[in-house]
Amino acid sequence: MSKKIVLALTATISIAGCLKPSFETKPSQLVVNDQLNNSLIANSSATSYADWHSSQSHPEKIFANFMSELIQNKISDAEVCKGLLDLKTEDLTLFENEIRAPEHRTIVKSCYPELNTRLESYWLSQKVALEQTVPAVQNTYARFDKTEVVVRDVSQGYYAVTGDLAQKQVMLTFDDGPSGAYTEKILATLAKSNVRALFFELGEQVKRYPNLVQKVADAGHSIGSHSVTHKCLPTKSLCRNANGGKILSLDEAIAELRGGHQAIYNVLGWVDPFIRFPYGESSPELKDYLKSNGIGEFLWNVDSEDWMNSHSPADVIELVMSELNARGRGIILFHDIQRKTAEALPTMLKRLQNDGYQPVVMIAKDSLARKNSKIVIPKTTAP
Repeated sequence: MSKKIVLALTATISIAGCLKPSFETKPSQLVVNDQLNNSLIANSSATSYADWHSSQSHPEKIFANFMSELIQNKISDAEVCKGLLDLKTEDLTLFENEIRAPEHRTIVKSCYPELNTRLESYWLSQKVALEQTVPAVQNTYARFDKTEVVVRDVSQGYYAVTGDLAQKQVMLTFDDGPSGAYTEKILATLAKSNVRALFFELGEQVKRYPNLVQKVADAGHSIGSHSVTHKCLPTKSLCRNANGGKILSLDEAIAELRGGHQAIYNVLGWVDPFIRFPYGESSPELKDYLKSNGIGEFLWNVDSEDWMNSHSPADVIELVMSELNARGRGIILFHDIQRKTAEALPTMLKRLQNDGYQPVVMIAKDSLARKNSKIVIPKTTAP
């Protein structure tokens, strides 16, 4: 039996026990520890981002459980802190977004200084390790003369995997943001290297951080949408699992697409006619919807796997460069909700420059398409 299958079986058995913990028969500290360990197992055994993001042991769900159990006096903040502090620091990074989330501050307030010190020390050590991988340009940023602009006609729809890029052209894409923690750091790195990218933003995050959406736009990046809530949209069994047992109707799926686009439009007055389906999962009906409304669908051919806790920033870079060199061109998938990506990006850009790659950014052939989207309700001018 393969190690991957063993991990998956272990995760299934362990998670099943975690979802309905018996506080009568198991000490609450062990319940906390089990939930944290189940999350680590689920991440390491996930076979795809959809598998991981939909897991009942995803940190978002784990911390929601902690908050609920704290309110019910089933666990204490001291027990959550002990469980987190007992983790290896590299494992602790899996929970960093939830540890830093303001809504969770009450449950980690007694240990937050120590957790923060450990996390910052870890990322500093990773930065030092990364700088040593490109010694000729240590402590400097890559600097490209420009980001080339590639123009595509999406008026009848468009399907991008490589983006029809030329050899040695590469397009950086960032999903699931904007992130209040990492998007600005990513923008600063891109600006120092004179690189423009394509951001696929979630409607719910856009509403939460409209100022960051404006900063992405002001920096000259292209901005497409990624649905409202990251639900899996087509009527597939994979989507039933990802959505906690729910299959969306076609109308509900279209509402997710429209809503993601509308959120960006409401902030900027425009949105590029580009959409990336959550998990890359679409259907003939949804593809037809995009085509009929002059919107391009974007996949990728290089996956950074930046969501995997077992991958260090250096691992992410090596994976991307290996895949990119095998293909010679293409669209790279990153997530700007991942600190790992923010930390890896300066060295990632150095590697791209050293290996002769040219960053590109994509725009629609029709320059008015971003302001005249067919799937948003346009702003009205007051009389």
